[in-house]
Formats: sequence, C-alpha cells, structure tokens
Amino acid sequence: MSVLELWAYQSDNSTFLGVLEQAFEIKYLAELNGAGSGSFAFPASGAKAAYVAAGNVMRVRLDNADVGAFLIEQVEEKNLLGEGLRV
Repeated sequence: MSVLELWAYQSDNSTFLGVLEQAFEIKYLAELNGAGSGSFAFPASGAKAAYVAAGNVMRVRLDNADVGAFLIEQVEEKNLLGEGLRV
C-alpha cells in the first residue's frame, strides 16, 4: 500500500530538516494549473514538532518520489486526543 510521506525543508526549500514520520491525516491536492494545497496533523510533543512551522516547505512523497510540495502558511494547536498541531 502506498503512503504519503512529508519531508520538511526550511523556507529556502533546500535545507532538509527531516521526515515527519508521526504526521497523520495527510492530505495533498495537486492542481494542473494552480498552486495546489496540503494539510496534516502532527503531535505537538513529537520530536520533530519544531519542523512544523509557518514558512517551512513540506515536500510530499509517494513511493520514494516527490509528487508535490506546499508552504506552511498557518499552524493551529488543537486537542487531537491530547496535544496536536494542525496545518
């Protein structure tokens, strides 16, 4: 089964931060003639929670290949059965 992965990069889109293995509810919309969009949730207490920050770039990967990317514009802290971040 194919699973979407999120790879975090700083705002320059070239400095790799890490893979967000704990991300869940990952959604990505690729648009033929548009910017596309994405969203996901991540545990606020996760080891890589600092990578989930406005301005960072999330590259979306499927089967070991980049399929798109999106810029984090806003991060919301929500109670997702405990602490969590939603983008």
